Amino acid sequence: MAKFEDLLNALHSNNLVDDRKIAVVANAKALPSGDFGLCLLCLNTNILCVYDTDFQQNVGAKLYEIDLRSISDFKASSFVFNRYMKFSYNAFAWKFADFGNAKAFIDAVSSEMCK
Repeated sequence: MAKFEDLLNALHSNNLVDDRKIAVVANAKALPSGDFGLCLLCLNTNILCVYDTDFQQNVGAKLYEIDLRSISDFKASSFVFNRYMKFSYNAFAWKFADFGNAKAFIDAVSSEMCK
């Protein structure tokens, strides 16, 4: 299994994340398709991309592209026992949970929403 740092470098090389290299593996709890499970969230400027992934950190297809300037009802917690991020976008309530590096990721998403 590749180290997450190696994955971040590969994502950056393929222009899937910007120079900040902000990405997390999360548990998708609510997606418009009704699917749920493991996903990769990548931040590229003000766009949050949701990719399919697995436990070996293999990145699959891009599932969604979310313009952070257009989301509403944003709520998040980086508390160690309750890490989550939820918001509304295109008339759907999105929810992601159980991701690492939660504070840095939530701070980056919050800052992009305000631009």
